[in-house]
Amino acid sequence: MNKDKIIIEIAHRTGMTHKNSIKVVNCFLEVVKESLLNEENVSLNGFGSFNIQSCGQRRLYYPKMKKEILIEPRKRIRFKPSPKMKIK
Repeated sequence: MNKDKIIIEIAHRTGMTHKNSIKVVNCFLEVVKESLLNEENVSLNGFGSFNIQSCGQRRLYYPKMKKEILIEPRKRIRFKPSPKMKIK
């Protein structure tokens, strides 16, 4: 399922117009995006949570140049599904 199918499904299930469904989905995604950019965790009860995870500095061997390179520390988004989301 992609964003367009989610918009169509929301419009169908709620009776909203297609334009209003687009606004709802885009607004929801924008709020989640802003929260994650502010390094806030986003938790959706019964669905899962999005967390910011820090990855430390690490070394990699680059065989073409035959030397080690250093990868800078960074942050990434991690999704952890709710136990209620497990496939049975």
